[in-house]
Amino acid sequence: MANEENKTIEKVVEELDEMSADENERLEAYKRKLAIIDYNTSIDMAHKEGEKIGRQEGEKAGRKAEQLKIAKNLKEQGIEIDIIVKTTGLTKQEVESI
Repeated sequence: MANEENKTIEKVVEELDEMSADENERLEAYKRKLAIIDYNTSIDMAHKEGEKIGRQEGEKAGRKAEQLKIAKNLKEQGIEIDIIVKTTGLTKQEVESI
């Protein structure tokens, strides 16, 4: 609790210093704040994009695993490779390597 109060006090002191500074110093402080906001926004967007890509890759890997499982079952039942390829969407080489 005390740590949070200290941060609040530090922020108030910082803002008071900025208000009492001359115009150039206030402008520089404002630019620094904008740069920090821009940086944080960029990091947040990159994080969200990374999560999106990760989900897509995970879903793709899951579909591929399911296709391979189906192909293996079909192959064990003696179904022709060409039919397995058409059914699963796998390549002939993928089916043959199972």
